[in-house]
Amino acid sequence: MKKKMTVLLASVLLAVFVFAGCGGVAEIRKPAPSEGAAMFTVEGSCEAAVGAGVITVSGTANLMSGTNGVIALMGADGEDLGKVDFVMQAGEAITHEFAVDEGWPQHVYAFITFDTDQAKGQPREVTDVYGKKFENLEGEDVIWDLQGCIVSFMSGMVEINSGN
Repeated sequence: MKKKMTVLLASVLLAVFVFAGCGGVAEIRKPAPSEGAAMFTVEGSCEAAVGAGVITVSGTANLMSGTNGVIALMGADGEDLGKVDFVMQAGEAITHEFAVDEGWPQHVYAFITFDTDQAKGQPREVTDVYGKKFENLEGEDVIWDLQGCIVSFMSGMVEINSGN
């Protein structure tokens, strides 16, 4: 009888631990806006075009001058193909050319991103307006993780090296 009780107790404890671990993933909430801060709606774009052995990434963003950003290329398989840091200049186009490497995958995507960790971080003038974690930004291209908010504009898929 004692053995049956021990087995029953062990089974119940095992079930409790298994079901407690299946409660789902905790939701990552968007950082709350800074107290008293005005929200800023981010808008922009990212396009990529192939020609003459280069991929030209171009886009726009309505962020303030001095905001640090990154222009990046990524293979459809998730491979990082290149990136360059830049400083936003209001009213100017965002653009960069990447030389196509013959070892790259056939399908690539371009990204123009802004956050508080990449590039060189952000100057105080920018974080005073957008928040230390970009929590005062909103819009369909604003995503977030545990570090804060990220503005991410993505191009459509671009086909290169169709002979691969």
